Amino acid sequence: MNTEDRKYTRAEAASYTGKSVTTLETYATRCFQILPFEKIGNRTYYKKSDLDTFNETRP
Repeated sequence: MNTEDRKYTRAEAASYTGKSVTTLETYATRCFQILPFEKIGNRTYYKKSDLDTFNETRP
């Protein structure tokens, strides 16, 4: 698997971006369209490439 395609759980994504899990939940549930995510069952995943873009564009 390409490292850019790696999927992070919400907890991993929070650690990677420096944001809290609660902040990422808010982004996902309040339709802010700030950070793309994928739902598989009851779990939420984020692509590494999307997290990198988010980190570059957000303080």
